[in-house]
Amino acid sequence: MSLLSSTRRALLGLVAGLPIFRVAQAHGPDAFTLTPQFQAGQGHEYMMTTLQRRQGAVSRHARSRVRLEVVAPHGDGWRLRWMEMDSELLEPPVPSSALADPWDRVAIDFFISAQGDFHGLADPEAMRARMEATVEGQLAQMALDPGNAPQMPQIRAAMRQFVDNPDFLGQQLLKQPKLLLGAVGRDYRVGEPLELRGGVPSPLGTGEIPMLARFNVRSADARRVSLGWLMVVDRQSTARTLAAELQPIMDAAQTEGQEALQMDAALAGFDFDERGDYVVDAETAWPLQVSSERRSAAGDLERVDSVELVRVPG
Repeated sequence: MSLLSSTRRALLGLVAGLPIFRVAQAHGPDAFTLTPQFQAGQGHEYMMTTLQRRQGAVSRHARSRVRLEVVAPHGDGWRLRWMEMDSELLEPPVPSSALADPWDRVAIDFFISAQGDFHGLADPEAMRARMEATVEGQLAQMALDPGNAPQMPQIRAAMRQFVDNPDFLGQQLLKQPKLLLGAVGRDYRVGEPLELRGGVPSPLGTGEIPMLARFNVRSADARRVSLGWLMVVDRQSTARTLAAELQPIMDAAQTEGQEALQMDAALAGFDFDERGDYVVDAETAWPLQVSSERRSAAGDLERVDSVELVRVPG
C-alpha cells in the first residue's frame, strides 16, 4: 500500500470519529423538549452492533453490550459512566488470541449538563494512559507486517501526536455516548424540521468544520418519539481544515529521503455525510433505539461506519 493510500485510510478513520452532536442551538417555535430525566444510580444497558465497510467490503463487524449509568450529580449536571462489555468480533475471522479488547469493562466517566451538553472526560489523564497503551499495542501489531516497515516511523510519530491531544482523546472515547444521547436536550416541533447550522471540532480540535444538520419528527406521542437525522459538511472547507491541521504532523514525521506527502492531495475528492434514526422515551428522554450510518471518502477510498444501539429490556 502506498503512503498516500495509507494516509487517506488513516484520515477516514479520523473523520469517522468526529463528534457531531451538541453543536448548535435550535431556533423557532417548538412543541416539546427532550430533557434528560436522570437520577443517581439510574442506568440502562444496550446491545451495540458496529459494522465497518471499506470499498463496499466488510472490514469489521462487532457486537458488544454497553451500559450507560448515572453516577452522581455534578454541578448543574451529572457524572455519567459508559462501559462496553463482552465484545464479540463477528467478522472477519481472527485467531482467538487477537480477540481481547483492551477497553472491555473499562469505565469511561464524563460530565454532562442538565440539558444534555457534554463537558468532557472526568479523568482525562487516566484515559490518556490507557489509550497510549492501546496505541502501542496497535503499533506493535502493524510492525509485524514487513510491508509497513518503511512507514512505521512516520505512523508512530503521527499517532503519538493524536494520543497526546486531549481534544482528540475526548472525541474518540465519547463518540458512542454522544451518538446515543444525540437527540436529547433539544426542542422539537411536529411537522417542522429542526435545522442546526454551526461547526464541529475537527479531529485534532484546533479547527472547525462547517456543517448543516436536520432532525425530522416522524412521530410523537406520550410514550415515545421517533426522529430522523441527516448531516452534511462543506466538503471544500473540511478538506482545507484537515489538510492545514495534518500537514505539520506529516512534515514533522518525514524521514530523510522520503517523498514529502501533501495533505491537499491526500484529501482530494473528500466527502462526508451521516444519516440515522432515533426512538426516544418521551417522558424520560432515555434512548430506546439509535442507528447511524456515516460515510466518508477521499480519493479512491471510501469508508462507511454503521452503528446500532438497542436498549435491553429491564
